Amino acid sequence: MQKNWNATTTLSVGLRLIQAYQLAEQPAKALRLCEDICYNLRRVWGSLSPTTLRMQGELSELYDAKGHYREAMAIHEDILRMIVEGDDGDDRTQDTVDAAAARNQIELLKRFYLRFKGWDKSEATYTVLVDDIISMYKGHECFSNVTGVPTWSLEEEDDNLGKFSAPDEWKFASKEDIEENEHPKRIPVSTSKTRPGLGIKRASSNWGLGTVHRLLFGEHDGGVVMNEGSNIKANGNSNGQANGKVMSS
Repeated sequence: MQKNWNATTTLSVGLRLIQAYQLAEQPAKALRLCEDICYNLRRVWGSLSPTTLRMQGELSELYDAKGHYREAMAIHEDILRMIVEGDDGDDRTQDTVDAAAARNQIELLKRFYLRFKGWDKSEATYTVLVDDIISMYKGHECFSNVTGVPTWSLEEEDDNLGKFSAPDEWKFASKEDIEENEHPKRIPVSTSKTRPGLGIKRASSNWGLGTVHRLLFGEHDGGVVMNEGSNIKANGNSNGQANGKVMSS
């Protein structure tokens, strides 16, 4: 990785690594890495950030590939609930999404209802949730033919929505990175290291989320650093953990 890469490109590298693991028939590594990145993105950028939603979609596809339809369904239920209720009260994070993104989450929820052959919770739970979303986006053209849960049937034909597929292209460098190659610019440092109340960060499995952290927030003392072998260290602990499961930042 290059120190002058922006956060978008750095995360694209992580996405390509996830996809490479999956295609190389190493689904456990792909799933663990994707879970770790999603965890960090939710904590730093919020659950409804377009980047977070993109990576959550990738995680859902990995669950689908393993037949873990319940877990995939839960991802889209949680996202829809965030749209209705807002993210976490942090004014710096996105609290809603556009109509097309909301529609996509409903369609994905429906696909995993079909693949799971039912609901993980009571039907009423999902009925109220989907009705709330339809009400929120009433009048938007892409919601003109969206119907509520009671009209959904397990007899409907499934399709490939929400299924993992190889990327059309493997490039990951953004146009901005290419332009900055000869004259790198320092990523602005946030005024706070993490979002309020979220002072923990999950260690990623053998991938440089410490690099992402520095790209987003700049260098800091006593937190996550990377050694020459790209293994995460925290407070002198080289096994990728601090206080058991999470790292202090």
